[in-house]
Amino acid sequence: AQIQFMNLVIQSDKVPYEIKSDIHGKAGVGKSKLADYAGLLPAFGRLLFDSLVLPPDLNLFHRIFSKHGIRKLSHKEDDPIDQIFAATFNDFVLNLRTEGKRIDIKRQMQGWQRNAVENAKRLASYLDALYRRYGRLKVVRLDLLYRQAACQDFEEAKQWDQVLKALHARERGPSPEESIRNDLEHDLPRVDIITATQDWRHLKDNMRGKPSLFGEMVGYVCSIEFSSTGGHYLHVMLAFEGSWITPHEWLSDLIGQYWVEITGGRGYFRNYSQGFHKHATTGLINHDDTEK
Repeated sequence: AQIQFMNLVIQSDKVPYEIKSDIHGKAGVGKSKLADYAGLLPAFGRLLFDSLVLPPDLNLFHRIFSKHGIRKLSHKEDDPIDQIFAATFNDFVLNLRTEGKRIDIKRQMQGWQRNAVENAKRLASYLDALYRRYGRLKVVRLDLLYRQAACQDFEEAKQWDQVLKALHARERGPSPEESIRNDLEHDLPRVDIITATQDWRHLKDNMRGKPSLFGEMVGYVCSIEFSSTGGHYLHVMLAFEGSWITPHEWLSDLIGQYWVEITGGRGYFRNYSQGFHKHATTGLINHDDTEK
């Protein structure tokens, strides 16, 4: 939602509210799509997490928001439009546009998005090259996660639910006291980017010494992702030479268990080759299985 809001700010010239008077001098307020995000502004203001690099548009948002009067105001969806809030929100959007123009935010966003487009192109090229060389691949897909960020039982899940409800309640209101918010956020079991990167590097470094698992591996792709509650974790796709006789379901489980081993029991895994999570793009895939 924050990305959509900033797209409207950058790509249009409308303000959230048009304040006008009728022929009797009675003030009225017209709304644009930007006004739909009024109630989310306090939550947007707290979408900042340690070790995450933000794109230029969100960087711009937080830089202006932290100094603007809008952060001290709030608006609920069902509330009548308050003219002070409307004028302040309009001014906030105009400040975003003025600073965005000064730093050429459109050019910066093109550069940021180009990285993602180039990443996708390289990934497609990489997979095409694998199929040209091997004809068919055995594909394993795993999520590599951390017990630190997982609830152990229903009671713990209920406790975290209460913590998150308290955090979200503060996000819906005007800016809370920093100390209260930070205390709540500190309690969340987030895994940092350094831990996730080091564990992934450890797994890769050990692959050469584990031919029983990785001897026929011909390629891999990894994406490190982030959850606001649990922090960082890994999505991994491993490609093996298609003639290898080990069933991919069993191989996936063995690799997942190896992840648990190298993390000293801190990790656990989700296997997309079997059971509830089974995904259509795992297992044996021939070069002419275009959809897969």
